[in-house]
Amino acid sequence: MPHPQTGREMPAPEAVGTPATEGEEEICRAILHEGSCIRGRPVLAAVRERRLVLLDPASRRPLCVLELARLRRLAGLPDGCWLVEEKKGAAEVRLRLVWGGGVQAPRWLRRVRKRGPNTRQWLLLAGLVTLILGVGLALALAPRHFAFLLSDHQQERLGAFALQTLAADHHRCKAGEAMLAAYLDALLPAGRLQKRPELHLLADRQVNAFALPGNRIAVFTGLLDATPDRDALAGVLAHELAHLERRDPVLALIRQQGIQLISATLLQAPVPIGALVLMRFSRRSERAADRRAAVMLRQAGFAPEGLVHFLETIATEQETARKDGQSQEDRIAAVAHSLAPYWSTHPAPGERVRLLRAQLAKAEAVRASRTPPDLPAPAAVVAACQDDATSAR
Repeated sequence: MPHPQTGREMPAPEAVGTPATEGEEEICRAILHEGSCIRGRPVLAAVRERRLVLLDPASRRPLCVLELARLRRLAGLPDGCWLVEEKKGAAEVRLRLVWGGGVQAPRWLRRVRKRGPNTRQWLLLAGLVTLILGVGLALALAPRHFAFLLSDHQQERLGAFALQTLAADHHRCKAGEAMLAAYLDALLPAGRLQKRPELHLLADRQVNAFALPGNRIAVFTGLLDATPDRDALAGVLAHELAHLERRDPVLALIRQQGIQLISATLLQAPVPIGALVLMRFSRRSERAADRRAAVMLRQAGFAPEGLVHFLETIATEQETARKDGQSQEDRIAAVAHSLAPYWSTHPAPGERVRLLRAQLAKAEAVRASRTPPDLPAPAAVVAACQDDATSAR
């Protein structure tokens, strides 16, 4: 069958299923996709000189001509490959070459260059990732410089959300809160807070307490069970007050947001906002809060050693469980008052105890500025909570 323009003989349509050669011309089956069209059009592809001519399979009439220099070869397919025409300001032409049955690809395909990465797009992507990582590192390493990003109203909402998360499955002990308020009354004159914090006592066996954004403190009744005396309970509350003075909950939230940004960028594993608020403070923040709590306790008339005794008490219980030779899960279950949650939000006590004792030894000559009032014992607060829970049923 002669070509309508050149007069050269071309293979019959039924002979074109695999690359066919006539003279210097190889013909291959192909599927043509123009622009954003998903469904392609069957064509025949043949190279003549430096051009790829697409033919109608039935009439062998030329449909369009593509410059080989503008074609780029994409990743191969099991029975063919994709060709894309690089042409600015025009709809993209995509061509899928098809062969099979053990027949090799047409020889002229070697003259089509492989499509390399889009350098501009890669540079933009790399710049964007670098910018996001830079912002995340800045938030994580220098959160104090970004504290202005969270307004008082936003801090209030975050604290309320975190408290709602904590209190969802726990009974709030109003009677116990009234008794703990006496401890705050004794400590606040020695502190620097301009606004009285909101105290929440929740019935749970966990040994834990939180300083939350929005000037809030949450305490679990399990912590009261673990405090041996009034000085120990005052020490725990003074420690949380020191966190509020230093704005540690807000700074830790900003730091964790930076870590979340890095995690989401590199690992595609974002952290829920509820987990961000209930976070671990840095060791530096914990040491500073301990130092400030010791000063606050002494000025308020409490024995700062109470905080040390509390840390030593729960550390001893944890060490006793560890020496039993149980697995990690069994050790956690063996600790009578679920100490694991405390260590998940507070660093281990060893270094804190040593630093506190060193600080107290240096400040031995400092006298208390006032005598604390007669405060309820921790066991009395727990008993009030139990009575409150019983009456609520």
